[in-house]
Amino acid sequence: MASLSSQKADKHADKQADKQNVYQALENWNNYSAQSIQNMKVVFEAITPFKDAVQLTGQTVEMFSRLNNWESCSKKSFDGYGALNAYYELLNIQSASLNLLTQDNSQYLKNAIDCSAKWAESLTPCSNPEELVSSSINTSIAIMKQYQNILNNQVQHLSSIQSAYTAWFQKTFFQA
Repeated sequence: MASLSSQKADKHADKQADKQNVYQALENWNNYSAQSIQNMKVVFEAITPFKDAVQLTGQTVEMFSRLNNWESCSKKSFDGYGALNAYYELLNIQSASLNLLTQDNSQYLKNAIDCSAKWAESLTPCSNPEELVSSSINTSIAIMKQYQNILNNQVQHLSSIQSAYTAWFQKTFFQA
């Protein structure tokens, strides 16, 4: 009789542990979600294409408002060597940008395959529903972190591409 009550106590303890695992997984998910939202706000505040375009437009207008001699400007900006050099620099920026974006897309696709495999592994038979739920939540968090890392890299690459184009534009058109 003692062993029967001991078995019941063990089952009860196992169920409590499984419930605790679910609660812990939910807490992890909640914490991760809250942090992700904060990270997303930071990213959206950092990506300011409209503000950057307005700034460049303002610089362009300012340059033209200070320009007194249009003939010398057109000769310098559009001479054969200067224009050709600027064109080659732009082609190099575009080529490097295309390579970065292609690498990012490839990484995203590789990640999708890897995450599919991880998700399939998490759905292996479990001893109870709580184990399945906690496993699914923890796997989801791991998958989301992988995608977040890829997104962070893409944002950095897009920022560097934008900086390269801005620097080229300013060098090409604003240097007197």
